[in-house]
Amino acid sequence: MFFTIKNIETYEIHYIAPESFFEENLQNNYAVLLTGKEDLDIASFSIIGVDIAYDYKYFNNHILLKNSTVLTPNYDIKHFLKKLLEKTDFDKYKYPVNKIGMIGFFSYDFFQITEKIKLKTLEPYDFPLFNILFFKKYYLFDHREKKAFEIRIEYGDKIDTKRKKSTASYKYELENFLPEDKKNSKYFEQVKKVQYHIREGDVYELNLTKLFKASFFGNGFSLFKKIYEANNAPFSAYFSTPDYEIVSNSPELFFRAKDNFIETRPIKGTAPRGKTKEEDDKLKENLMNSTKEEAELFMITDLLRNDMNKVCKIGTVIVEKEKAIKKYQNVWQQLSVIKGELRTEFDYIDLFFAAFPGGSITGCPKKRAIELIDEIEKYNRKLYTGTIFIMNRNFLSSNIVIRTAIIIKNQLFLNSGGAITIDSNPKDELTELRTKIDNFFKVL
Repeated sequence: MFFTIKNIETYEIHYIAPESFFEENLQNNYAVLLTGKEDLDIASFSIIGVDIAYDYKYFNNHILLKNSTVLTPNYDIKHFLKKLLEKTDFDKYKYPVNKIGMIGFFSYDFFQITEKIKLKTLEPYDFPLFNILFFKKYYLFDHREKKAFEIRIEYGDKIDTKRKKSTASYKYELENFLPEDKKNSKYFEQVKKVQYHIREGDVYELNLTKLFKASFFGNGFSLFKKIYEANNAPFSAYFSTPDYEIVSNSPELFFRAKDNFIETRPIKGTAPRGKTKEEDDKLKENLMNSTKEEAELFMITDLLRNDMNKVCKIGTVIVEKEKAIKKYQNVWQQLSVIKGELRTEFDYIDLFFAAFPGGSITGCPKKRAIELIDEIEKYNRKLYTGTIFIMNRNFLSSNIVIRTAIIIKNQLFLNSGGAITIDSNPKDELTELRTKIDNFFKVL
């Protein structure tokens, strides 16, 4: 069930843009691309995994390995994940091997395990609560040093590589790209329900989302390429597997860590970009001076501080930046920077169990917000607002899964959402919701 590493070989290769390397060499494999452009303190590496070795899925209360049940519903999921992380000992090797590890995701609906809340919403499609992948080959692109490496791993047992069938066409087509609620009347009713619960004192704010879907035919990486060209968000990802494709254009960090030092950067507050410099500056200024957006950010910053304090050393959790503004191709966004030091008895799985799902995409207080989201929203969120990650025992990088499309069985699913407060105007919230996925609308 758990793997062992027999041998690792590393080769330096020609450095090029990782998305170009992926397109030229790897996109038809069972493969993953994690990439993004941003200041080098955030986007210093891109990583590719190719030629699958191990594929762990949590589906229907069973953990599956290569489509075989390996653990029963009564197994302790947290114990399994901690054991798997313990085996992911790439950290004991020198650079660049110490920057690779398990690649995968926790779907938002994994809160059933971390928060012990049972789902009530409808299933829009079948999708695992988590999927963790290990590869025979990794490629690491070091954007600071302008170097690239191929890392070949020989595992201790014989593994049958399962490849995705080659896609003849690099194009794609969509049909009937529509929201679940065409006239938006249900969304407006949902906003009013959230505000009712705020007045009743159940929550201070709540993240409300909306589902869009379409028929999709063709190559998912072609969609990723167009989206990424329009907005090379720092926590972008593309997954190509036999069961699904993921096209993620996320700007939001969940957690990153080196050894015991961890950091999170919750995003709260969005404004569109202007068509002229004057309009752009005005929209940025309005966001900076918005008391509503500032209140949302500070509430979620406080929530994340509390989550981190569950597993961090006393006195180490600090807010390094209370409020910063980041510029993207289609939006201005507001964020904070929070840092802390993990206690020695805890690992990154403990961190996820303490803080998942992220406060920026649930609400405050978090557990009650999750319960209300499950009552008010129509469909399970699945991967949306979960986290995509790469980690080993001493290295972690993870995003919040927003601005992300899931392609499964010729269907494309795309969500968007935003924080609802007592001051929210339903029409303004709908406009913000669409602004956040404007790049997808333009490309699709």
